[in-house]
Amino acid sequence: MPVHLTAAGVSPVLDETDGRVLHWGRGLSEATARSLGDAVAGTSLLPLNAQVHQGRPGLIGHRAGTAWSPSFTHARTVHADGARFTVHAEDPHSRPAWRAELELTPSGLLRLRHGLRNTGTDAYQVDEPTPVLPIAAVFAPHDDRRTVRRRGTGGSQGVTGLRQRRVQPGDDGFADAGPPDALRAPVPDRGPDLGQLLPEPGRRPAP
Repeated sequence: MPVHLTAAGVSPVLDETDGRVLHWGRGLSEATARSLGDAVAGTSLLPLNAQVHQGRPGLIGHRAGTAWSPSFTHARTVHADGARFTVHAEDPHSRPAWRAELELTPSGLLRLRHGLRNTGTDAYQVDEPTPVLPIAAVFAPHDDRRTVRRRGTGGSQGVTGLRQRRVQPGDDGFADAGPPDALRAPVPDRGPDLGQLLPEPGRRPAP
């Protein structure tokens, strides 16, 4: 059954089995949100080559040149207090574990961040973790030169707060480099303004 978060006229709808985003935009009724599970394939929060994803994968990393195509198949989700949604998954073969946390603020801002845990016995090199969210296909023209998909700096903060890219065995924490990416969903009855959607690089969005 889909998980429906809603605030300030904005509705993210997620698949409760693996956290795929079925809808993110103007507010939906509960009945409409529930019906999306059978009608929409959805967008993965962490698209991977193992999912037959044709674009750039959401996680680029390896173990000394091996285990470079993880497949997170053992997933479970946690839905807390109507505003937060967490996905936990792991790959029993290449041995990274993944966590995604989404939070919908009262103002309709959606925050997303990824975390990685090394469950193997040797170091796992994190080259690029990329949070991914779908956006509306139609948007208002805007002159500001800003990208729709932001990239981290290769996990330079490290998963334990150290400025490193290598995840040592047993390390736990967030592998993104800096504050969570925060995107605002399209305003109802109008196309989204890209100037409102994305913060400038290195600048945390206002709440």
